[in-house]
Amino acid sequence: MTSLKRYLVYQITDGLCVNCIVWDGESEYNPGDGLAVELVPAGSFAAVGWTRISEGEWQEPPVVEDAGE
Repeated sequence: MTSLKRYLVYQITDGLCVNCIVWDGESEYNPGDGLAVELVPAGSFAAVGWTRISEGEWQEPPVVEDAGE
């Protein structure tokens, strides 16, 4: 039985995570042109919208506060 794990799909150009998938890491999978996959690091909360800094390092998006009216 294969073990499924969570992977982040990110844009190679800027590291922006555009999808999160469950995959066995072995079967054939092509994320698409200009995209790559990386296993979600243990203990990480990285998800769509985060940015890959380096292998295993992800930065959460900045919090934008609404100025209101």
